[in-house]
Amino acid sequence: MSLAALLFLILLCLLMLSTGGTSVDLARADLIEANQQQGRLMQALYQVSVAADRQGWTPELLRLAGDLWYAAGNVSRALPYWEAASPQLPDDALLRRRLAEAYLAMQRWPEAVDQLIWLVEQDPDDAWIQFHLGVLRAAFDPQAAQAHLQAAAGTSQYRTAASALLRVIRDHTADPLIGMPVGLVLAEAEMWPYAELAFRHAADVGQAYAEALAYAGLARDRQGKDGREWVNRAVGLEPQNAVVRFVQGLHLRAQDDLTGSLDALVLAAALDPANPAYYAELGTAYWLVDDLENAERWLRVAVDMSNHDLRFQQLLALFYAEESASLAEGGISELEVMATLMPDDPEVQAGLGWALYQSGRREAALEALDAVLGRLPEHPRSLFYKARIYLETGSPAEARALLERVAALDSPVQAEARRMLDGLGDAG
Repeated sequence: MSLAALLFLILLCLLMLSTGGTSVDLARADLIEANQQQGRLMQALYQVSVAADRQGWTPELLRLAGDLWYAAGNVSRALPYWEAASPQLPDDALLRRRLAEAYLAMQRWPEAVDQLIWLVEQDPDDAWIQFHLGVLRAAFDPQAAQAHLQAAAGTSQYRTAASALLRVIRDHTADPLIGMPVGLVLAEAEMWPYAELAFRHAADVGQAYAEALAYAGLARDRQGKDGREWVNRAVGLEPQNAVVRFVQGLHLRAQDDLTGSLDALVLAAALDPANPAYYAELGTAYWLVDDLENAERWLRVAVDMSNHDLRFQQLLALFYAEESASLAEGGISELEVMATLMPDDPEVQAGLGWALYQSGRREAALEALDAVLGRLPEHPRSLFYKARIYLETGSPAEARALLERVAALDSPVQAEARRMLDGLGDAG
């Protein structure tokens, strides 16, 4: 064979290999897309890995691998891929947004702020960006946070929390311990990771500020972390501080130390006898240890001292609803009075429905609950009480349907609804 013929054969083989490789890559891209669209995310990730082995990790493949892990619900696995892709795709706004979301979820605050600053420069009208940047800066740089929160306050989604933070900034701009009122606003909104950040900053600035330490521990509790060290430090610093003892009571309740919680709340109320919130939690503490007489007493004190604050009235109504059978006729009579005075309050009306059922008036109970659901079809407590009635009166299928609705709603009865559903499943 001549040299020219040999070179031709070599070139032909290279062309065939090149054409074959291209067709395989295209086929693999189609396969990745098909797996992704059909929810076979692990198969798609495998194909991405194979493609990377063949051609190296390109920015696009890194981005795709991160997106697939994100779609699979694993942000921590997605993040390294996105971080590797981002320097090579510096203008990819969606990737930057994903990074910001991941850093927020993982509480990597400085990195989150960096991404949010870039994003807000690109899109100053995005309320999500403005709100989160304002929240993160509120305790550290309130003046800078103010502009972000003002932009977010114009939207219905963020108006309440942003407006509350703006009020705090207005009233405490020069206060080095502004992290404390910022944290309290965020705790009220149940934004516990951000509240912890603010409380910890206040504790640092205040050089072991006992109240901030205590609330930082409570914020950790609410996230499923261990807040014990923070609360214990606070108690050690200021054992006669009513706020510290109040928070200790809530912390010990979360640890299922009901006796210790009751003792702490008794002390908190004694140290600050003018605070109705302390009496409300004290009444709850007695309720949890089945001392119904003292529970009713202190819950009523909370209502009276607060000038009939709606939150405390609802708590008292819930007590009467749950315990009316144990309180004889007096409990339901009190609840009927409250329901008459508060005809538009769904929590009170739902409580009356459950109390009526416990007194043996099933049809009246269902009528009361249906009246609430006619106005608010997804009212969690009304759905929950109605499900309990169905379950106890031999209608498990109807109960299950209602419990499934409750389990999908964020509410104080969500967890119990899920437990009841699990019980129905075990029962077949």
